Amino acid sequence: MNQQKQYSRFLVLNESVNHIEVIAAGMMFNHERAGIIQLILKKNIAVTKVECDVESNILKISFDSEVISASGIFSILDKVLKNFPTDFLSVNAAHSAECGLIRPEKEEEIVFSIQGMSCTSCAKFLELILARETNVKQANVSYISGEAKIRGYIKKENIFNIIEKNGYHACI
Repeated sequence: MNQQKQYSRFLVLNESVNHIEVIAAGMMFNHERAGIIQLILKKNIAVTKVECDVESNILKISFDSEVISASGIFSILDKVLKNFPTDFLSVNAAHSAECGLIRPEKEEEIVFSIQGMSCTSCAKFLELILARETNVKQANVSYISGEAKIRGYIKKENIFNIIEKNGYHACI
């Protein structure tokens, strides 16, 4: 049965007796979130397989339907995803139907300088903060060179704002 059901935090693409596929905007390009989702779902003995594709934003879940129903899986998934921001795309029926929660048009790589770092911990802190952003695929910050290289679907202005909010200054 091929259906499209709308939930507040994800869109159901396919649902069968023991398998579902959903799009969950909260995990877009975020391996940490995808890992958390996999870990939590796999803790349920009825879940037999979980695949997360952070590039396409698709989550595939296989389960034993004699132990748990698809609605039970949806309930677990909804509870997990409510802890993740969906700042990249809001999941709503009109937008989902229009574009299928696709990512922005163009991936960019931005190289720039950061001022105000006093040690390697500053660089690591910024790298972690930037890497947690939904649209950032890769973040590298070097204390030695004072440079950062960010790859993803995020505008330079947004990256600079994040850096400024954390007490540093970014410039090209």
